[in-house]
Parts: sequence; structure tokens; C-alpha cells
Amino acid sequence: MADKTSPLLIDQVRDLPRKEHYTTVSVTQGFTEQLFNGVAGMTTRKIRICGVKLIWDEYENTNPTGNLDEVTTKLFNYSGSNDIESLEMYADEIVIRSPLVFPQADVWICARTLVFEGNGSITTTPLPYPPAYTTTRDNNGRPLNERGQIEAKSGLNGPRGGHIVLCLPEGANFIIPASDRPAPRFLTVGGKGQDAESGGYLDYVPKANQRKMPGDKTIGGFLKAWYVENIPKDEFSKGEGRYDASDWQWPDRWEDTFEKSYSVMHAKLDVNIDRIYHKTPKSSEKGERIWPGGVPDAFPSGKGGDGGAGGMFRTFWMTGVAVAGRQTPESTALYAKTEGGEHGTSAEIPARRPEITTDSSRPPVFVHMKLAHRAGAVFSEKPSLNLEHCPFPIVAGKGAAARNGQKGQPGSRKSFWLEVSPYPVETTSEQRKQLLDRYPNGWPNHLVVEPALQYARDAYLNGHRDAARELLERYRNVIEWVPEDARSAELAGQATEIAALLTQLKDNLDYYGNPPGWLPRLSLVSNLQLFLEDQKNAVSLLYFAYKLGKSWDQVQNHAQILKSTRQALSAAIALAKKNYEEGLTLLESSRTELTSAQNQAEEIGRQIKKLDEAITSKAADKAKEQAILTGICGVASGLCKIIPVGQPFLGSASDAVFQPLAMIDLSNENAAEEAFKFAAGIGDGLTTFVTENRQTVLGDSDTSFAKKLERLEGNFNATEEEISKINGQIETEFDSKVSAYKSTLETEITKLEEEAKTITDEAKKKEKKTKAFSLKEELALYKSRKLDDAAARLRQQIADADKNVLSTSERSAKDTLLKQVAALQDKKDTITKSSTALEKKRQDQQDFLDKAMTHAARIGKGVSTVAAGLTKLVVPVDRAGPEVQAIKNKLLESSEYKAQFQGLMDSLDKLGAQKAQLMEGVERAQHTLAESCATISKSLLQSAAIGRQMQTMGNALDLEVKLYARTLRQRSEERLRKSLYHVVKSYEYHTLNRVPPDFFQTDVIKKIVALEEAKLAAGQLDQTLTESDFSQIYDTVFKAKFSQLGQQITDGLQRVRPSMENRYLCTFKPAHLTQLTDTWRFSFKIVEDFEKTTGKLDSVIGARIVGIALKTLDIATTDRGLSLDVEFTHSGKHVIAAPGGFQYFFQIGKYPVEAQDGSGTKQWVNDQPIAWRMVYNAAAGSQAVTLDEQAKDDQIVQYLLREYKPGTESDAKMLQEHRPAFTSDITLTLDGGLDLNDTKDVSRKNKKSFKVRALEFWVFFKRQ
Repeated sequence: MADKTSPLLIDQVRDLPRKEHYTTVSVTQGFTEQLFNGVAGMTTRKIRICGVKLIWDEYENTNPTGNLDEVTTKLFNYSGSNDIESLEMYADEIVIRSPLVFPQADVWICARTLVFEGNGSITTTPLPYPPAYTTTRDNNGRPLNERGQIEAKSGLNGPRGGHIVLCLPEGANFIIPASDRPAPRFLTVGGKGQDAESGGYLDYVPKANQRKMPGDKTIGGFLKAWYVENIPKDEFSKGEGRYDASDWQWPDRWEDTFEKSYSVMHAKLDVNIDRIYHKTPKSSEKGERIWPGGVPDAFPSGKGGDGGAGGMFRTFWMTGVAVAGRQTPESTALYAKTEGGEHGTSAEIPARRPEITTDSSRPPVFVHMKLAHRAGAVFSEKPSLNLEHCPFPIVAGKGAAARNGQKGQPGSRKSFWLEVSPYPVETTSEQRKQLLDRYPNGWPNHLVVEPALQYARDAYLNGHRDAARELLERYRNVIEWVPEDARSAELAGQATEIAALLTQLKDNLDYYGNPPGWLPRLSLVSNLQLFLEDQKNAVSLLYFAYKLGKSWDQVQNHAQILKSTRQALSAAIALAKKNYEEGLTLLESSRTELTSAQNQAEEIGRQIKKLDEAITSKAADKAKEQAILTGICGVASGLCKIIPVGQPFLGSASDAVFQPLAMIDLSNENAAEEAFKFAAGIGDGLTTFVTENRQTVLGDSDTSFAKKLERLEGNFNATEEEISKINGQIETEFDSKVSAYKSTLETEITKLEEEAKTITDEAKKKEKKTKAFSLKEELALYKSRKLDDAAARLRQQIADADKNVLSTSERSAKDTLLKQVAALQDKKDTITKSSTALEKKRQDQQDFLDKAMTHAARIGKGVSTVAAGLTKLVVPVDRAGPEVQAIKNKLLESSEYKAQFQGLMDSLDKLGAQKAQLMEGVERAQHTLAESCATISKSLLQSAAIGRQMQTMGNALDLEVKLYARTLRQRSEERLRKSLYHVVKSYEYHTLNRVPPDFFQTDVIKKIVALEEAKLAAGQLDQTLTESDFSQIYDTVFKAKFSQLGQQITDGLQRVRPSMENRYLCTFKPAHLTQLTDTWRFSFKIVEDFEKTTGKLDSVIGARIVGIALKTLDIATTDRGLSLDVEFTHSGKHVIAAPGGFQYFFQIGKYPVEAQDGSGTKQWVNDQPIAWRMVYNAAAGSQAVTLDEQAKDDQIVQYLLREYKPGTESDAKMLQEHRPAFTSDITLTLDGGLDLNDTKDVSRKNKKSFKVRALEFWVFFKRQ
């Protein structure tokens, strides 16, 4: 709850940013076709994601990025994709709530915290192959190998499981929910081996006199006894009269030959019919005289593929497990399943066996039987049976055994840190360096830090200082954990930026480097006008950021936009370098002020000593002496502590600037000198810092930071030229290969557009226009030489050939073109990798960048500590405090010391105020230096990332570039907000109200989308906004914002009484007149010292001084030519009462001025407080006092309403600009006042002899 007893700050605390909204996704589409996840000819993607908090949840849109070109706003949508080759995640915190499946993908997780919730897990097991199959087959459907031989295809070995690497901080745990049975969270099981193509049987080739049909396909096929046993009756006895079986004799056991012993294929029966006197031969045959069929041999199934090896599960640093947030002794391996994949199967092909075989118990035979027949009582012949055996074997064919593959090998679980430390103990600095040198992508990683920095900046900007400080300190410690010589250039740059922000927070400055309650000196109208100018200037960088980060795919000339962006960054570096030089100059100015403060401190010390000696010699007793001396010492020691006004920004006693220092013992004769001697040490430190950094940062030596920047800039330019050469070569070839195809497209587009003109049917007209527009998009790819996009589109067109009814010639043309484009892609890749000149420039660039970033980090570290001693600087002593009043009461007993004491108090006041202003000056210079250093570091890293993007010459925007584009946009918007911040601060002072909560939020994104959609609807091929479009959007957005302010002002007028003006007459009391005569100075508060108003807050609501004018000034003097400058000066610190019993604090600050002689000399100047000046001329009689003329007031409300809310001018009320608070301190001086410790001022007093006998003045004020 707000404290009504002390002044408050009107603080702009807006919503704490959502960590999920800082997600950036980069998708790189490969162009080389490969076998992946069982699909041949697949082109894969590489996905990189960074953010502050990444949440993978099947049921929530957890990571809306706000970027128009992002693939998804729901990270979970990537799960299950079968074309992701690698997935990298970088974040402060990663939360996995649902099972994630990234088959065959390598997953790299770099995070400070990894949390699994529910059944969250990560699986990288590859998808299984379909069974092996040979497309070339013979007429019988059997597979043929490349030599035309029958052969079944073997299965492919299963792919290895995707690796999973955890890059968490050393000693960190990944967090899992409590469970009765540990469930694997990381599954890197290898892929199953491909099942082999099944074998079959070779051709059956019959022998001579052998059946054509295989022997296992014949049903029956041999003769039974009953086939022949009726032949004598049915055939031989015809025409012979009656049949009597006893007249026929068969060979012995002939039935067994047919039924048991053989498979009779053919039987021939001969008989001589006995007619007593002669014999008649007869014959009969059954079956075929052909041998039974055999069977073919089998050809084997292919060999089953071996199971794929399990993917590796590795931790970068020593990592543990926390169950439900509590550390456990369990190994991380317990939650990883890394076994090898299952083997592929191979079908066994069984041997075929003929129904009748020669090696069986009933081999095939031909039977020749001769029967005996009798007509009388005796058989004249004997029956016989002869067998003819198969002259070749008929046996079972050869089968083929199954040939299964083997199970895959398990994946490794060896952690990276074991390479440098064989024992599970904390690594040393040297071991960290070794590991990070080998694996620079490990923890900590700049891609984790960058989104956190963006978040911290926004949190700071939105008023959440504690949240910003916590995150910044966390990553400051993270980076400091890395040995300095092992830090990447990016980490070094981020360390510089973090140091700058933490210095600002520590110095109790707001986001823009101003002290609590700071009030811009310029009017609200002036700040509005300046904002409109800054808006125009900032739009340029915002436009580059937009084109880089949001509409990359639509940008036709990638190289040009990259080059333009880098040039804009170079300009930003040059400006930051200039600002750094200005900061050094302003530090020099602070050094001069510090010398002056030190001299005054020494004089105060002498005065204290002098007063001490006088009191000691005149004191009635020791106790009185000690009481007075102790009181004086207490006042002096008050100079050595910081007293915050109102509530501090930080709200925390942990900051040194709010730590009361111990009382300094001033009871010895050198006490004052000891109390203030710290000034000399600080001054020497400032001088040393300025001298060293002017040379090492801005000097001309080869080792200076400026030289390092020059080398980098030269390298950037040379690299761009080399890339342009390579690009030119590829683009020339590309143009020649697609020239004919482009002509075909242009012809087809013209034809479609002409046809559309003549068609009256709107549906058909739209169809023609849509097809023409699609062809224009395709044509744009070739005109802008986008190889990767052109290849991807051709592949898709060929895949959809049947659906789109492409003719054979059209498909053939696209096939040919695709091969040519793919060949160019390969060539471009080869040239880029093999270019010696480009590689040399890359290496030089990295070397220059590393050196520059290391130097920048050292500079930033020096800046952050340069003013460490300034925590002892002070604010003025409170004259109304009990200690000072006690001394005054005691000194009243001796008027002899009163003037000396009053002079001492004036000196203390002056020195305290001077030191407070000095601290502000040093802090602002420190802010300028730190911000400049951070800007240089960030811009260098952004330039390097853009250079790498140019070197890849690819169409996909790299994650680093997208991330830096986001940072570029953030910084450009900050520039606008800073100018807007001046408007807001002026607004707060005049209305005692915050701007609306959503004032800093804009719907720019929505307006961009709407404008792009309008261009698309109008048939424009390129919907990318122009810079003019962009400027118009921002102009519209902020015009609406100011209209919002105008509305808020008019709403306020409906609820509160209008401001009324009046005046008080204040009369000096005798004590006031005596002090003014003695010191030509008197400080007062209207309410307390002159007892004006009721003394209650409700009587001074919104009270501000409109003006002060003397009514009576009676001076006794013998000098008729006496003239005095009379000035009432406001303190510059405003405490203004508001409805509800609240009070609000504002203050002015400092600003730099430059000598106009071309020398570049700068020094700090305090904002001039409001003052009312008059001149007293003794000789003028009744017209002795004349007023300075004042300028007319600006009509702020009328301006706002006139410009942003037309038609409401009549509602506008006059709102005075920067009218000071009625309740603040005011000092009246005559001729600027006297410092009685200054001999020059003592001389001035002696030259002007006068006594103020009476003084009255009017205070004109307004209040609600």
C-alpha cells in the first residue's frame, strides 16, 4: 500500500513481459535428397529455437512469437515431423509437458533449467523402414538384381537413434515429477533394421519325358490297383462270352506294387486269350508314360537389416536429477533408454517336395504286367510283372534359411565433462576452458543469454527492476564462470551489456539513465515535436529489422538488404564511439567539479577546527564544549551518507547507494580532512580512467580499440566483395539455365491474363487470375535467383504432377530444370566451402571479432567500477533536523558564534548539493560510457552474424540473424520510446497521472499484417512494405496514442475542480531579516516558514507557483547608487500533493554543454531551476524594484487537443508548464548570496553596506 506520509514517484510499472513471448525459430531447409526415416529422396530441415522460456505442450499455444514469418506459434506442432534432421533448443528454462517425438533427429538442449511435467519425454527413435522391395522383376514377379539375376533384396541397417545432448549448468538437475516407477524421459533407441524382401523359388525345368507341372502341384498322379483290376472283365473278356475270374491269373503281390511299394505312373497289361487251339493277344494301358514332375530350388530371402545403434545420451557438464524439485542420488542414466534397435526379419523359404519322389518309399515306376488266361483246366503261361524305374532322381528341392539381422549396439552415455575430468568433482577453470574450446556450442551459450537480455531490458523498461536485476545478475555470474580466454565473442559482448545495465540499476537510474523523479527541462510541446522527429529517424532501422525478421521470404534482394542493414549497424557503431568519447569528456568535467568539492571540504575542515578552538577557549565547562562540538560533528558526518528522497526505485537496502555509512569521528583536529579525503582518491581514479581509455579506446595505436574496429569494418567490406563475386558467378549460370523456362512462364502468364479479360464468368475469371498469380510468384523466384526456393517448388510440382495433370513434356522439362538447379546448389555449396580467399577472411573476421569483444569487455568492466567510491557522495544536511536545531539552540547562548555557525551551515548546504549533483554527473557519464560500449559490442556481433548469413548465400535466415534482428528492432523501438519517455515524464508532471497502461503497447504488428493483406488482395506480387508504408504505420499508431492522452485530460476535467489562481503575501520576520542582511541569503518554505494555507495536504492539491514578486523591500543604506539583484530560486526538487492524500516527487537533473570554439570541450551543467528575478535600485525611490519580464506560457492542453483531438479546443484549459511545486524549498538571494568562508565574498559584503529592514513578497499560485 502506498505511503501517504512521504513523497512518491509516479512510476510507469507496466505488465511484466511474458517469458514465452521471446521465442525465435530458424528453419533451414536442406536441398540434398537423402534416405531419412524410411523415406527415400527426402529433403530435411534443421531447426533452431531460442527463447527465455520454451514450453512444449500439446494443448496450449504456449510460445506465440509475434513474428509474421514463423512456422508455428505452438512448438508442439514440430513433434512428430519426420523430416527434422536436427533440433537445437536454447533457453533459460525449457518445460516439456507432452511426449515429444523427433524421429532420427539429433536434439541439442542448452538451458539453465530443464523441467519435465506429466508424461513429458523426448523420443528420437527413427521410424521403421517399409519392407525391402525390388522394383525390377521377371515375368513371374520375382526380384531381379542389377545383373538380371533372381535375387531378393536385403534389408538396410536401421538408422541410429538421434543423439540427445543436455547442456545444463555444472551441478544442475533436470526436474521430473514424482513417480512410483521411473519412466524414461530420453529415448534414443536405434531404428529397427529393415525387413528383407522375401525369397521364392527358381524356375522348374523338367527332364525328358517328365511332367511340365512341378511335382508338388499335382493332385493324385499315380495309379491305384483298382485302375487295372477290372481290365480283364471290362476289356479283355468283351466278345469272349462269360467272364470267370478264376480263369485269370495275376502276378504275385501285384496289388502291393500299386498300393504299397510304388507309385505307378503307367501300367501296361498284356494277355494271350486262350482259345484252346490258338491264343489271341490283347493289351491295355492305363496312366501316362511320363515321369512325375520335380520341384525347383528356393532362392533365399534377403538378409534382414541390423538394428540401428542407439543414439547417444550425453550431458555436457556433471548433471543430476531432481524429483519433484528435490535432489536425488539417482543417475541420469536411469531416465535414458539408449538400447540398439531390433533386427530386421528375413523369411525362411521352405524346400518344396514333389508328391512323388524317387527317394521315397514309393518311388515312381512304369509297370508292365503279363496276365495268364486259361480256357481249360490248366494255365499254359505264367503271369509276370516288370518294373521300369525313373532314370533320373525326383527329389525335394533346396530350401533357404532365414537370415535375420543383429540387434543394434546401445548408444553411449559418456558425458562430455569426463573428457577433461575423470572424477565427478567440480571442474577447474582450465578444464572448463579445454572443454569449451572443443565444444563451443555447450553451456553457457550466447543463444541462451541473448533472449534473457532482451527480456531483462523489457522488464527494466516496464518498471520491474527486481526481475531485471535478478536475471542480469544470474547471467553475469554464468558468464563470469567461464574463463575469460574461453569466452566467445558473443558472450564477451553480452557481458559488456549486462555490466552496463547492472551499473545503471545500481546507480538507481531509470532505464534511460535518469535519477528518480527526473523531469525533462523542455516543455511538453517541445518534447512532442522532438518525438515526431525521432520517430522519422528511428523508422529506418525499424524497417531493416522488419525486412530481416518478418518478411525475409518476400524480400527479393537478400544481399542488398543484408548489406544495408550492416551499413546501418556500422553507423550505429560510429555514433556509439562518438558517444563514448563524449562520456570521457564529461568524466573530465566531473573530475574538475570533484576538485572544487575537495577544496571546499578542506575549507570546511578549517572552519570546523576554528570554531572548535573558539568554543573550547570560551566554554564554561567541558560538558558544554563537548555537546556543541558533538553536534557540529554530527552535522558534518551527515555529509557522508546517502539519504533517499521519497521511495527509492529499487525498494531494497541492498544497494550501496542507499547504505548509511558509519559516523565519522570528527573529535580529532584532522577529522574534517579525514571525512572528505576520499574525494582525492576518486578524482585520481577518474583521471586515470579517462587518460587510459582515451588512448586505448580512441587512440591511433595498432592496439587501440578504434583500430580493432577499423580492421573489422575493413574485413566486413572485403568479405562482402568476395561473396558478391561468388554470388555473381552462380547467378550468371542460374540465369542462363532458366532463361528458356522464364520465357515459357512469361508467355503463359500473358496468355492467362488475356484470357481472363475476355471471360465473363467470374468464377472462371478468378481461376485464370489465380493461376497467373501463382506463375508470377514462381517467375519471381527465378528473377530473384532464389536457388533453394526454386528447387523446392520444382520438387513439389513434380510430386503433384498427376494431380495437376502435367503432360509428359512438361514433367520432363521440370525434371531437367530441377537437375540443373540442384547441380548449381551443389556447386554453390562447394565453392563457398572451398574458397581459400573467403575462408581466410572468415578466419580473420573471427580473430578480429574475438579481440574486439575481449577489449570491449575489459572496457565495460572498467566503466562499471570507475565510480565505485561515489557511494559516499551526499545530499544536503536537513536544517530542520533535531541535531541542527539542538546546535542552534546552544549557539543562541553565544551570539559570538552564531554568524560563524550560519556560514558553516551555508557551506555545508552548498557542498552537499554540489556533491549530489556531482554524483549525478558521474553516473550519467558512466551510463553514457556503458551504453556506448554495449551498443558497439552488440552491433559488432550483429554485423558478424549478418556477414555469416551472407557467406552461406542461402535463403533460410539463420537463428543468430533472426535473433539479432529482433534485438535491432528492440533497440530501435527503445529509441522511439526514449523520446516518447520525455513526453510521458512531462505529462506526468503536469497531470500527476500516469499515462494509460497500454500507452507503450502498439498494434503495429496488426497494422503490418493488414497492409500486407491489402497488397495481396490488390494482386501485388511483392507484399513487402516500403519504408514509406512503415513510416505511415508508426505515424498512425502514435497519433492514436496522443489522442488517448488528450482524451484522458478531458476526462480528468470532468472529475476535478479546475485550477484556480490566487496569491499570498509573505512577510519576513526579524530573524529572517537578520539572516538575509548577514548572508544575503535566506531559504524558506512558504507553508512552514510563513504559515500559509491550512498546513494540510488538501489545501495544496496540485499547488504550483505561478510567480513571485516583491511588494516591499525596505533597505537602509547610505549608498544612493546601491543596486541589488534580487532572486527567488526554486530548489529544483518538487513535491506536489494530489487528490487522495498522495504526494509526488520530481527533480531536475544535469546536461552536458559543449564549448562552441570547435575544441570539443564539454562539461556538466545543472538544469537551471525556475527563478523569479528582480532588480533593486536605491535611487529609484518608489520604483526601486523592477521585475524581469517573463515569456508567455505555452498552452499545452490546447496544443494536444488541437493536434490530436480536433473539435475540442473549447474544452481546453490552460496548463502551466513546469510551474514549480508550492511546497518546495525556495532560496532568496541578494546579489547571489554570500559564502562567508570565501574571502572574495567577504570583500563584496564590505563594499556594499546595507541592512534589510522590511521585506514582503507576493506568491502567485494555482491549486485545485
